[in-house]
Amino acid sequence: MHRAKAKAPLSIMEKRIPQNPRYKNTQSKIDSGSTVNKVRLISHKEFLKRRDETFRRITCRCLADLFGEYEDTGSASQPEMVARMVKGADGEFSMERVPVDEDNQESCGPRIVSYEAEEKEDYDPPYLVLDTRTKDEFAANRIHRAKNYPATFLNRDVLLPEMHQFKNQEAKLVILYDLDDKTAAQTAHTLVQRGFDNIYVLTGGLVDYADEFP
Repeated sequence: MHRAKAKAPLSIMEKRIPQNPRYKNTQSKIDSGSTVNKVRLISHKEFLKRRDETFRRITCRCLADLFGEYEDTGSASQPEMVARMVKGADGEFSMERVPVDEDNQESCGPRIVSYEAEEKEDYDPPYLVLDTRTKDEFAANRIHRAKNYPATFLNRDVLLPEMHQFKNQEAKLVILYDLDDKTAAQTAHTLVQRGFDNIYVLTGGLVDYADEFP
């Protein structure tokens, strides 16, 4: 009779840390933003692909969840800072950083917008959101972080630099939307035919997204 081989014992790195039931539902009061433990790897299998379409789809809820997971949309933003030159008692000039609303327009030297190194994102979001409507429509209203990529660009074989960076990258999503997802679906199909395999269309478009997340 065939005897199954005994499983090799797990290494210390593979063993799961036991969870204390007492603290199972306890959440941290400090949100430190995106960290290694919070950012998950996106799998293309998580998204729908209709039988008659060459691209995948993403729901409004899923897109909003991605925004919430990879961006600190709920935390207070850091104030914009400016650098200004200040003359000291010894006559020497030195630079100091102050919030924009506290900056004295009459201070010496130019006003230079600057940011602390800590204010930079630790992780770049793994998605590129493209609005396929016209430039005027995009200027009127758009989804958070979206970049304008009018459908007419395809006729001239124009791609944004970000599209080259995201093209076929593992765990990266190129998300297209328009008003109701019809034009975006056509644009998505064309991009797939031109070699993109990580194209996604926002189901329902801007209309549904605005209804769910006004």
